[in-house]
Amino acid sequence: MKKLIVLLILAGIFWTSYAGNAFSASSVTLQEIKDSRARDTVEISGRTDLETITVKVLRPNLSILYVNVLNGGEFSDSFTLPDDSVPGTYTVIAGSGAVQDVKKFQVIAPSRGEDGGSSGGGTVPAPANQSPTLKPVIQNGIASVQPEAGQNTALIAVEDFANMPLKVRFRDIYLTVGMSEVQALLKRTANSEGAVLQVKAEATTSTEMGRLTRQNGAQLQMAGEIFDVKVSLISKDGTEIWAVQLAGDMELSLPYDPKADERLLGIYYRNDDTKQWEYIGGTVDKNSERIQVKLKHLSSYAAIAYKKSFDDVPSSHWANRTLELLAARHIVSGKTENLFQPDDHTTRAEFTAMLVRVLELPTGKGSTPFSDVSADAWYADPIQRAYAAGLISGLTDAEFRPDAAITREQMALLLVKAYEAKRGSIHAGQSSLPVFKDQDQISGWAREAVNQAWTAKLMQGIGEGTFDAQSAATRSQNAQAIYNLMQNLLP
Repeated sequence: MKKLIVLLILAGIFWTSYAGNAFSASSVTLQEIKDSRARDTVEISGRTDLETITVKVLRPNLSILYVNVLNGGEFSDSFTLPDDSVPGTYTVIAGSGAVQDVKKFQVIAPSRGEDGGSSGGGTVPAPANQSPTLKPVIQNGIASVQPEAGQNTALIAVEDFANMPLKVRFRDIYLTVGMSEVQALLKRTANSEGAVLQVKAEATTSTEMGRLTRQNGAQLQMAGEIFDVKVSLISKDGTEIWAVQLAGDMELSLPYDPKADERLLGIYYRNDDTKQWEYIGGTVDKNSERIQVKLKHLSSYAAIAYKKSFDDVPSSHWANRTLELLAARHIVSGKTENLFQPDDHTTRAEFTAMLVRVLELPTGKGSTPFSDVSADAWYADPIQRAYAAGLISGLTDAEFRPDAAITREQMALLLVKAYEAKRGSIHAGQSSLPVFKDQDQISGWAREAVNQAWTAKLMQGIGEGTFDAQSAATRSQNAQAIYNLMQNLLP
């Protein structure tokens, strides 16, 4: 009995210690916030080990002035105090659930001459949440607004473009906001009546055009200015809710320097954590000299020409330009920063990953039946995406063999499946098919795919009338086949 009591006491001590540690593990720390005046920018920063936090700013009467959701770690945010901000004590709350930190700051009454009516002879603009300034034009199911030259902010009443996308055309930058993005913002406000959408697009510098920089062994050339893009919803009571993570229903269009190599162009965003430019995609319209892309989040964006070369692929190599173009779309990479190793073999996992990038396949749900594809392997995600899209199967029912070299006939089958997923069936007429000297070496299951790949100009023979079906394809051959597929799928 005594032993049991002692064990219970020890267990209680252990649980108390463990529970204390468990419940005190998460924290949020806010930095002090400077006192401000109306129209000042308020900076909020701090650190948390939570995955995400909500930041709220309360007016002196405790009504909500500003709300935003931030990622964890070192965080920072800012907002502009409205022109009609009431002097007094404002409260900033950051956290999630019971894990919070609170800081207060003062909004100071403007001194004489700071009310906007003394220096410039102009009038103080009406509060943004009370006076939307632009009325959209409705045409072909799209609402469009165009701010005056020099303006980088557009305010539009949500009720004026309900149930249709909104296109905001600034002088240099176009932003199309889909209704799913607006609905997501409306769900975060307590009262959507009278809500106003605010779109901001501002060039952050005027000296970036043509600037060269290097990143991961590649040369990056700015083909336009850097634009900072922000979208928020302002409710009737003045609460401002910022769009951060998006549903993919927002499209950005940027101009580019016509002197840039358009086949190397993409839209990039600046990752503030890594200080690197990260590729997000882009479709070039040569007629308008613009490039557009769907957005997943809001940040600072630029059109950039990305030129990557490899020491072991000289300009005289037959695959040099192909690799340059594929690297610009971040579909291929080298074995090292400077070496491509064009004559090495490509694994089944590597080729699958390239197909997924070309097709831009979404993350699928579920799992694969392959016992040799570990969930934490780098190729688990692309193999899962390709499997969900019906592009791949294993070499057996349970084995994908991701590290095995892909053969030319296996490559032909995957290329055909990828093509048909986007363009429909390839009809290979028997009379037009090549007769390879080594036709009898093509596996029975691959013969139709080889003929289809040849018909659609996805693959050719290796010369002298041979296809070499059973051989492992080289990295340069794989790259050329992926490039052929990409060219076939372009509009």
